[in-house]
Amino acid sequence: LCINFGLVVIYVENVVLFHLIVCLGHFSEVDDCWRLLFAAVSLVKSVRLSVASQHLVSFLCYGEPSFALYILSKPFKCVSFLNILNSCVSQQAIPLQNSTSIPVFNELSKWDFVDQFLTRSKPAIIKGLISHWPAIEKWSFGYLHRILARRVVPVEQGSKYTDSSWSQTLMTGSEFFRKCTLLERGPLYLAQHRLFDQIPQLCDDFCLPLYCDHCDEVDRNCWIGPGGTISPLHTDPRENLFCQISGRKFFRLVPSVDTENVYAFKDGITTNTSQVDALNPNLDEYPDFARAQCWDGVVEGGDVLFIPKGWWHFVSSLSNSISISFWFDA
Repeated sequence: LCINFGLVVIYVENVVLFHLIVCLGHFSEVDDCWRLLFAAVSLVKSVRLSVASQHLVSFLCYGEPSFALYILSKPFKCVSFLNILNSCVSQQAIPLQNSTSIPVFNELSKWDFVDQFLTRSKPAIIKGLISHWPAIEKWSFGYLHRILARRVVPVEQGSKYTDSSWSQTLMTGSEFFRKCTLLERGPLYLAQHRLFDQIPQLCDDFCLPLYCDHCDEVDRNCWIGPGGTISPLHTDPRENLFCQISGRKFFRLVPSVDTENVYAFKDGITTNTSQVDALNPNLDEYPDFARAQCWDGVVEGGDVLFIPKGWWHFVSSLSNSISISFWFDA
């Protein structure tokens, strides 16, 4: 009976994992019900097989963080701090003939933001808007290494998710920070992760940005990675306040009215992603991209970039970088 029950657990786990990875694609798109089911199955499996250290990895990462925190009321002990390699520096992007600069402001009132940018669906960079956050001073790779050391996080491996060699894996925060700047197999990127559900104490170091502090259901995601990581030109379904905690990132934006000119993938889970290399577009293969208006800008620690809903955006990390994105509805 025990053996049969174990086989049932393994079967259910495989079915759920197939649905998570093959059917739904990126872990960030998985509904909470599937996360909870996978968490429960992984927990049962870890208890039944007495190898919790291995299967609790799945429980903590793919599972719903709040459920994991409820079961594991005591956090893991942090391991010793390990030094991180110096930041990698990528080449600055070359402006295109059809590119202009994203407007930059040293200050911008909430009223002016709503009137001039949110309602008109135009991007803007506000310098130093979040410079008062404790995270700006506290969050370094070394600090987050200590916080995340024994936590398990989902990590992307490879320069960008449209590459054939790109993959997703699970590892401890300690392993991530030790390996993230090693380029033999491509950089590691902790991308679009609900880190603040997993480690609520980090929420003490920031707050909702001024421009969305009145909104309900604001999604917060964390992005941590070395220089050289790239997010291909893609679009998101909500307004985005992209807050740069440390490091520098280059952005190239294309307005939604130019969607026909960006050659989005037609099938699969990448229909929100362009086939064009926005940094160095091949205009022989994608000639209509020359008609698209590009908006270029760089954000640094303390800066906020507003990316309007539906706007396409390409992102390249110019150095070791920590960011938080806030998705909201106007």
